[in-house]
Amino acid sequence: MNRAADWILDDRAPGAQCELLCLPHAGGSSLSYREWQGWAPDWMTVRAVELPGRGRRFGEPPLRRMHLVAGRVAAAIAAQVDRPFALFGHSMGALIAFETARVLADRGGPLPCRLFLSAMAAPVRNAGRGEALHAASDGVLIERLRSYDGTPPEVLANPDLLGLVLPIIRADFEMLETYRIGAGEPLDVPVTVLGGREDALVGPADLLRWREYAPLAGVRTFDGGHFYLTEHGPGVVDHIAAELAGSLVGTPA
Repeated sequence: MNRAADWILDDRAPGAQCELLCLPHAGGSSLSYREWQGWAPDWMTVRAVELPGRGRRFGEPPLRRMHLVAGRVAAAIAAQVDRPFALFGHSMGALIAFETARVLADRGGPLPCRLFLSAMAAPVRNAGRGEALHAASDGVLIERLRSYDGTPPEVLANPDLLGLVLPIIRADFEMLETYRIGAGEPLDVPVTVLGGREDALVGPADLLRWREYAPLAGVRTFDGGHFYLTEHGPGVVDHIAAELAGSLVGTPA
């Protein structure tokens, strides 16, 4: 278990010139990106990162610390990716993408040509510890998930499904709630931030703060809340492809 080959699904499109590696939100899996390859141009292949405990890796114990996840994802990229690549992460996945790029930079490994960070506030140095949702009661956790509008109602209403989902979500929340950004130079990787215009969790100022940690290449917002991706997946993929086409030499527009 936890081999490098387990982390990035090998769903590469033949002849693609670059790869978009996608990281999930808390409680999410590779299924969040199952339709993205169908929306992508032929020159870009979309590959999902599968974290332990979900999707094809159901049954493995989830990791609860950001540095462990970022280190494993970075090792998988070094072992499995042999062409230009970009990282996309939504919510929790955005922090994993950012920390993975930092690990790659520290190790002298291959760097992404672009980071696409979605629906996640930039970290604040020396921030105090906030609410510990990972230790909350099931009832409190379920109500919070309902307010985020990202978990299907049929899952929230099914005790058996909740019994499978809640431990993964608790582990992910623990990873988020124990995360503190370490010291280091800003990344030399352009960042595009994306978000929902009605997102009650992450506002415009939260997105713009990413410029403290890497060159801010652009900001793109879509109608909708924290899970705007549900309605705007094709538009997000189009925007990512347009930005990558402009930054990769020889890539078709």
